[in-house]
Amino acid sequence: CYRDWSDAGPIVRSQDLMSVTRVLKSVTRSHSGKAVKVTLCQEQHTYFYKIAVSQTGGAVTWLLVDARTGRIEPLVRP
Repeated sequence: CYRDWSDAGPIVRSQDLMSVTRVLKSVTRSHSGKAVKVTLCQEQHTYFYKIAVSQTGGAVTWLLVDARTGRIEPLVRP
């Protein structure tokens, strides 16, 4: 995963991936809570965002969002 957005930002633009802003809007529409951490990751030729969402009461839910399609899936292990 790219921990620094100075590395991730150019990849988002050059690979024509969904912006973080657009992804977070989608996540907030479909999941309650507040995104507290967003990381761009790559596995082979697939890019995805790993997002930590803080729920009311302090529990954290992790989501994977396909950076090209916006498909959201729960992440079992962060």
